[in-house]
Amino acid sequence: MVDNIYTVSDVNRIIKQMIENRAEFFNIQLRGEVSNFRKYASGHCYFTLKDKNSVIKAVMFRGRAAELKFLPKDGDQVLAIGRIGVYERDGIYQLYVDIMIASGAGDLMVAYEKLKQKLEQEGLFLPARKREIPTQPQKIGIITSQSGAAIHDIITVSKRRSPGVKLVFFPVKVQGEDAGGEIVKAINFMNEHKLADVLIVGRGGGSIEDLWAFNEENVVRAIAYSKIPVVTAIGHETDFTLADFAADRRAATPSQAAEIVVPDVREFLRHLEQLNQRNIHAVKAVIERNESKIIEFSNALVFKEPDRWLADKKIAVDNCLNRIFLSINSIKQEYEHKYALLVTKLDAASPLNIMSRGYSIARKADGTIIKTINAVNVGESIETVTTDGVILSAVTDVKRR
Repeated sequence: MVDNIYTVSDVNRIIKQMIENRAEFFNIQLRGEVSNFRKYASGHCYFTLKDKNSVIKAVMFRGRAAELKFLPKDGDQVLAIGRIGVYERDGIYQLYVDIMIASGAGDLMVAYEKLKQKLEQEGLFLPARKREIPTQPQKIGIITSQSGAAIHDIITVSKRRSPGVKLVFFPVKVQGEDAGGEIVKAINFMNEHKLADVLIVGRGGGSIEDLWAFNEENVVRAIAYSKIPVVTAIGHETDFTLADFAADRRAATPSQAAEIVVPDVREFLRHLEQLNQRNIHAVKAVIERNESKIIEFSNALVFKEPDRWLADKKIAVDNCLNRIFLSINSIKQEYEHKYALLVTKLDAASPLNIMSRGYSIARKADGTIIKTINAVNVGESIETVTTDGVILSAVTDVKRR
């Protein structure tokens, strides 16, 4: 029986392993009502989730709590996403929350993910579809609410960066039932009449419900198929809508969108002044180098004492000609010597020279040289050529040596 006795720690550890090793508890979604919500100075949040039958303790640590879009209060219906774990010291199990959104927003997130997957499969978010934002736009179209802070921020930044830029404003609703249709109408109107070189479509921050118009399919498609490049400026830095994925460029805020789209004239002028200064320095450097060369050339002998310079050149030319003549004579003598040797060899091999030493040439009447007694017959006429003439004779006999 002793072997079956456990300590409290043993039991808590076993239960912890049993619960935390279940895959369905790794990433679980719980819908319930917030109760006893407390956020401590550490940043950690402790509360319970309940329905009409049960409660479960929950904790959201500081890093995750910092990402909350709202501060829950008792009675709020929420969707909490996290894992089930056991706090071993107290022997309690609880939900460790990673994400918490308002209950209504949970349904919207499901719709968001479903539409996002559909449009991704169609290729509407591909980088290849993105177009370059013009660097020097003449007209900038703005599609946002006329009563929000977004239009004020865009105008303020635009005029500061480029006072002469033309802004074409199309006021629309940015939240509510008719907002999506108005945004689509504005984008199509701008394209149809070619009113701008680039469009800024946006609004200030808000909840997922507030921003939902920019997740509607018709708005996303209007942005994706716009012939005018589109920069979205919807919400704050952490808020991404489907319109952001379809746009050619996303800005975190309307002010940043204006900075992206509107060229900074002051920066341009500063750059122009830098280029001007570079050109001035480059021209000065060229002038200084040429002045140095002019001074160098003016001190040269050809300018100071041209006669002496010419005399030196004449001497150099004469020396060159003498070397040429010597070279020609040397080549001539070499070829004359070679010619004499060839004449001597040719003369030694000449038949006339051989005949002058008492030799003669015997040939037949047709001129064929007689090299052997077998070439003639008795009674045949032959010629004997000497240095001074030809002897005609007839063969009377042939004797072999």
